[in-house]
Amino acid sequence: MKSKRGKRNSPESVRRIGRNLCFAGWGLFALSMFLPALPPVFSDGPFYGWHCAWIVLLMLWPGNWNGAVGESLYWASFGLTNLLLFTSPLLMRKSLTGGKLSWMVPILLAIATLDVFSLARSGDGLIGFYTWIFSYALVTSGSFCLLTAQKRQSTPTETPTAPRPRTTEELAAERELENYLRTV
Repeated sequence: MKSKRGKRNSPESVRRIGRNLCFAGWGLFALSMFLPALPPVFSDGPFYGWHCAWIVLLMLWPGNWNGAVGESLYWASFGLTNLLLFTSPLLMRKSLTGGKLSWMVPILLAIATLDVFSLARSGDGLIGFYTWIFSYALVTSGSFCLLTAQKRQSTPTETPTAPRPRTTEELAAERELENYLRTV
């Protein structure tokens, strides 16, 4: 009888955990777009997640930088992280099917998560802001679980077998082939 620990560490269970973490993270990311993320700036009400996402996405165009290149690049990085998390289901499906670069999407997500956590130190966020940050943590940890499950997946190994004795028909066919090849 297998212990529970053995079942918990199997590639199938790790893959299931990773998939559940990713689905929860993607769901929270979608939910965070409709929750209030930042307090009112111009007393018009709070900024919702989609407002913030649109603003940082507009920062990707250099015409919107207003001279402060370093600060503009910092805010534009959140537009890139949003695009990465938005496209991560497709990217993970492609990269985690195997290959030499299967580690790239989890590493990019980890970098994006660190970038997003750098914004958390301000403490001005509302519930949507913290939901957005938590979604990155869930998808990143899920992608690492999926990568681990892929690496743990057992690959069929070919065991060397002893050659079986040849039948008389096989030996006769081999001699006939050798005689034919000598004449060519």
